[in-house]
This record gives sequence, structure tokens and C-alpha cells, in this order.
Amino acid sequence: MRYIWTFPLLLFLLAIYLIRPIVLIRICSLPAKRIGHFVRNMDLYLTNQKKNDRCIDLFCEGKVISNYYFLKMLKKKITIIPHFFSSKLLRLHLFLTKYFKTLKIHTLDINTIEHEYDYNNSIYKNKCFFTFNKEEIDKGKSFLRKLNLQDNEKYVCLCIRDSSYLKKFFPNKDYTYHDYRDHNIENFYLAANKLTELGYKVLRMGKTAEKKFDNGNKMIIDYASLDVNDDFYDFYLFANCEFVISTATGLDALGILFRKPLLTCSYFPFFETHSNKILNINRHHFSKKLNRNLKLSEMADFFKNKNLNIGLAENFLNQEIVFKDNTPEEWRDAALELIDRINNSPIKNDAEIQKKFWDMVKKTCEKIDLKEINQPYDYFIKKNIIEKEILGKISTSFLKKNEEWLS
Repeated sequence: MRYIWTFPLLLFLLAIYLIRPIVLIRICSLPAKRIGHFVRNMDLYLTNQKKNDRCIDLFCEGKVISNYYFLKMLKKKITIIPHFFSSKLLRLHLFLTKYFKTLKIHTLDINTIEHEYDYNNSIYKNKCFFTFNKEEIDKGKSFLRKLNLQDNEKYVCLCIRDSSYLKKFFPNKDYTYHDYRDHNIENFYLAANKLTELGYKVLRMGKTAEKKFDNGNKMIIDYASLDVNDDFYDFYLFANCEFVISTATGLDALGILFRKPLLTCSYFPFFETHSNKILNINRHHFSKKLNRNLKLSEMADFFKNKNLNIGLAENFLNQEIVFKDNTPEEWRDAALELIDRINNSPIKNDAEIQKKFWDMVKKTCEKIDLKEINQPYDYFIKKNIIEKEILGKISTSFLKKNEEWLS
């Protein structure tokens, strides 16, 4: 019984291979396990997809789906094969490509860093690939009212990474190597309170959370701690927010999907560079040896030992660099700066500061010997920084308090 499908699937694949002169059919694994990869990779795929009647892509549904509403929307745009058949089909195809290299032309792999970042600055130049119908809009508005959000009331989506999602949904896999990306939720109270003073409500987003986001402010809604079992609401909430504040976690891909302004925080050289609607701040790269934060110009030195180049963050972590959280004041000031940018308010010396910072980032990246960087991170540094027209912004309020990022 285990191999009952092998022969019919083999015939199906043989037909695909034989009709290649007429139409190229590619087989791809759908990156659906984690919401960030699912939304971001598929958004990029659909944005950059060119109409080609001689090429058809078949996406293989996985066993784990991070959001079923998004899967439903994708099925209106692409061909998705159910998991029962697709898992066997994909395994058989990949097995055959090991022995017949020419068959690799029938493989499309969008589960890689080459397909995860907007190297061509195309995302924000195009609209989201789907819209809500009237029934969904009515359903979404009804849910907003349950959250005590009235029609046309402004709110902000807040995405704070912790380890609860991976622990809950992937209990048998060790993801502790991602723990350096977690942030202390208490560092966001000051910014959230300030936003509520300006008339915004603040929604803390997520499917689950380690700690509740509750400081007594009734204009802060901890959506992540609510018992909500409808994937649709995640998308509707992001689609109608004013902007997104994120710690560079997968969930902020929903804000990018709806082309929302974004304040994000990461580490060198993972900057969001593809839109002027995105404002970057950076975590503090603290050196235990030097007992101070690293200067931007010093960061290329941490990519010289290929044995340490497991990933870009690990280069720092393995050499006694700690990623320290940003202060509550840094988050507050950057959030206020994002609002100024949304309102086209003048930022003092902004053009000069942006040029100086991004020129320094490029120069620092150019000092890195890409031959010493493990793939695919060499590709990322080259395409997302060195060769790219950078549209993203760095927070001037952050740089004023952290001059090491300009030296």
C-alpha cells in the first residue's frame, strides 16, 4: 500500500517531462510552515511573476499550514496540489533529479534567501494581490467592534518576537538558536502609551505569546493573548492598521503584504532596504571584549573566519557579541519619527544623514570577502546592500543617540 501511488505519479511526472518543449511545468514546495516565509515569499513570487503561457508552476501543499486564510487566497491565484498527493509527487521528483540532472529545470525552489527579500524594490510599487469581499469586510468590521475599535478609529499593529510560537507549534524541534531574536515586551510600553496619547489604539499581534502585554492602558489590546481561532482576522487587522512596529519577526510580512509603513529593528547587515515606507533601527551590537557597542566600520571584521560563518548573526554571537535590546525611549522616538515621515513632516538634515549612513553600510559590506561567506548569505549581502538602490530609511533619532553607527 505504501507504494501504490508510485506508478501513477511516475506516469504523471513522465508526461510533465515529455511536454517540456511545449510547456515547462515546474514543481515547488509551498513555504507554508511559518507565516513570515509563507506570506513574504509568496508575495514576492506573485509580484514578480510574469505572464508566460509556456510555463506553469505547481505548488505542493505541506503538512503544516501556518495560516489557512492565506492558503485560501493563494488558491485563487496559483495551482496548489493537496498534501496527500503533493508530498509523494515532490519526493519522487526530487529523487529522480538526483540521477537525471536535466530534470532540475522542472524544480522551482522559492524557499531560499534569493526569494525572500525584495532585491528589485518591487513590492511597494505594486498592490496586494487580493482584496476582501463584502462579506469579509462586514465580518472584519464586526470583529473590530468586539475589540472596542470603532469604524475609522486609528490603530497600530505591534509585532514583538518571542519563542512561544515555535515552542507551541513545533514542540519536537529545537529552535533555541533563534532565541537571540527575542525582545523584552516591557521595552514597548513607553512607545505604546505615547501612541495612545496621540489617539492611536495599539494591537499587540500574534497567535500566541509568552507574556501578556498589559500595563493598565485600556487603549492597548493584547490580541495575541485572546482565544481567536480564525486566521482571517490576522490579515484583516493588518490590512486596516495605520502602520506596523516590529522586531523583525515573520508576522510583519502581513504589514508588507498590505504595503503598510513599517518600523523594524534588526542587526547588521539585515536591513529592510526596499521601500521609503520602511524605517530601520538596529539592535546594539555589544562587544564583551571591548565592553562597548561596536562601531559600524568594525563590523566587517566579524566575517573573516569561514568556520564561524554559519549565518550572519552567528558570526557575531560566536565572537562574544551580544545583541542588546533597544531602550524604551529609542522605540518611542522612532515611532514618532515614523509618524512624521508618514505625514511628510520635514526631518532635519535627513537627506545628508541617510546618504552618510547607507554609504557607510555599503562600504562596510564591500570590506567583507564574500568568498568567505557561506551561501546564500554572500548573495544577500551583494544583492540587498552592495548592488542595490537603497530606498529604506534609517531612523535619525536613533542615530543621534547612537553615533557608533556613523563611525
